[in-house]
Formats: sequence, structure tokens, C-alpha cells
Amino acid sequence: MSKASQGSAAGPAAKSAARLMAVQALYQMALTGAPASEVEAEFLRHRVAGGELEGAHYTPADRALFVDLVRGVAGACAELDALIAAVLPEDWALKRLEMVLLAILRCGVYELRQRAEVPPKVTITEYVDVAHGFYGGKEPAMTNAILDRLARELRAQEMGGAPDPAAGSA
Repeated sequence: MSKASQGSAAGPAAKSAARLMAVQALYQMALTGAPASEVEAEFLRHRVAGGELEGAHYTPADRALFVDLVRGVAGACAELDALIAAVLPEDWALKRLEMVLLAILRCGVYELRQRAEVPPKVTITEYVDVAHGFYGGKEPAMTNAILDRLARELRAQEMGGAPDPAAGSA
């Protein structure tokens, strides 16, 4: 059996699926209060390898990336939230963000901070794509603005320096 057929492929589609599933797992944790280990185990059993569950089709996901994102975000929520809150518009409080949007932003910021092998523009594009999967309004643009600003702070050399203050806020 090939690696791809085992659901352990690490190609772009598998990485995108891992990011989406990590956002879903973090949302489930926020909604239910379940611990990361429990939700992670459920996703690994039923979704990460791909296939069908309750009529939904799941693309095989990069298992290692999924686990890193779920564990990493769960273990660093306070730090990630502080970074996100620091770049929100003045009239926006972190608690105003919907749980799905917050999960998307947390994953994106975690990946910008912890996964230096992934170019920041790839990370931003991936999470904007995830946001488009959930939202049809301004949330994808807000995701782009927040992650771009933080990428310019966290990965300044790769992004060409600090954010332009004249560009406005998210």
C-alpha cells in the first residue's frame, strides 16, 4: 500500500486538509470544552485518513501537520490571542470574533510563529482559503489583513519588513 493510500501523504492537498481539520478540531474543542487529546484522537480515527463519515467525504490529511497544529494551538492559546488582539482594530475585542474565525487565526498565527519551513505567504493564502470555506463576507479579508500584519512582525525578513501603518488595520 502506498503512502498516499494510507492517508499519510504530505503533498499540498494533504497539508490543506490538515489545516482545515485542525480548524474544525479547535472549533469543536471551543464549542464542547473537550480536551485537545480527546478531539485529536477522534479526528485521527475518523477523518485524517480520509474517507466518508456521516455522509461527508474527507480528503486524506497530513497527520503530522494536523497533530502539530492542534497540540500547538491548544498549548499556546493565550500567547496567540495576545498577538491577534494586538493587531485588531481598536473597536474590535478578541471576544467579538466568532469561534471559527478565531480558530482560523490561531492556526495561522501558530504556523507563522512555529513553522519557519512554510513561507509566510503560503500560510496566509492557506488560511484565507479556509476562511472562504466558512464565510462569504468580510472574514476572509480580515483573515488576510491580520495574518499579513503579524507575518510582517513575526517573519519580517521574509515579508519585506514591518507593516505599512498607512495601509490601515484589519
